[in-house]
Amino acid sequence: MRASLAELEASGQPADMTRATLAWFERILAERD
Repeated sequence: MRASLAELEASGQPADMTRATLAWFERILAERD
């Protein structure tokens, strides 16, 4: 279940935090796969 950048931005997070969250999320998914 991947959150898109647009979905994260729509949640009201600042753009820099959104990118950091997305990068962290991708890293977690990569470890699980």
